[in-house]
Amino acid sequence: MAGTAVVTGASSGIGRRYAEQLASNGMDLVLIARRADRLEEVKRDLGKYGVGVRTIVADLAKGEDVQRLATEFETMSIELLVNNAALAHYMPFVELPAARARELVDLNVVAPLLLTRAVLPAMVEQGHGAVINVASLLAFSGAARAPHLPKRAVYAATKAFLVTFTQILAAELEGTGVTVQVVCPGIVRTEFNTRQGIDLGEVPRMEPEQIVAASLQDLERGVIVSIPALADESVKTRFDDAATLAFPFWTSVVCTDLTVVAFLREQTSLRSNEVPRLCNQIPSVDLNAFRVSVKRELVSFGNANAAAILRQHWPVGVVERECLCRSESNESD
Repeated sequence: MAGTAVVTGASSGIGRRYAEQLASNGMDLVLIARRADRLEEVKRDLGKYGVGVRTIVADLAKGEDVQRLATEFETMSIELLVNNAALAHYMPFVELPAARARELVDLNVVAPLLLTRAVLPAMVEQGHGAVINVASLLAFSGAARAPHLPKRAVYAATKAFLVTFTQILAAELEGTGVTVQVVCPGIVRTEFNTRQGIDLGEVPRMEPEQIVAASLQDLERGVIVSIPALADESVKTRFDDAATLAFPFWTSVVCTDLTVVAFLREQTSLRSNEVPRLCNQIPSVDLNAFRVSVKRELVSFGNANAAAILRQHWPVGVVERECLCRSESNESD
């Protein structure tokens, strides 16, 4: 990967390791952090790689700093954006000052959201580029009743936002040449936890270099949710499958042949009055066309590829179009 990479929170920890690895790969860098002295130290250390390094002092919890950067990024050619800057402010929610709660949301959610929005149009236009959002394994800890975990209601929620945002954005960008990833580290040997006053001296930890190496390798492989500490990849698959089953999506197909309707009804549990009722909901459709809606998990031939499979049974043109739509009610269940 060549070109320019932007790394936020680049003065230490995971952000600094991203900068080092990307510089060793030959990328020019724009490094962003609050501490000017630490940024200059990183810049000096990266001099051995012979790449361009620009440092920008900014507090991404402040809207004016984020807007300044976003405006500049809109006019730049950026190949990779790493949204790494974050805070935790671990404490019970009822004790968390409102100003700190707002700071968490501004830094962990609003900043990566707006910076990503700033760089994506140019990436899509040029047909390549990538965004990495650094989240946390705590993004998945909502159901965990583990007293040893930090009080994290807002922090974990902000990281869960990054996971969901990245997954949905990846689907929207499919076919554009632009990739997005969310990396979810576990416990890492950085200043992040020590700044929260947490002693992890006896706890097994990963090194920042391991997180970055796994993230960049997964980016090359097209992995959207990168979990470096996860030895069993099937765990993530089961989680994704559970999330899919939790939402009643429908596969909708508009067709002009009654044999298609008969076939779909035969392969599913549709009641006999289902098709006419659904057809009446879309008066704009040609009177000779029929819309058949079937729950994805009930269709024997699969999911969103319904039209392609139907074309194997009927001539091209029988299936006019397909789409995915959320069920607005469960009355046909």
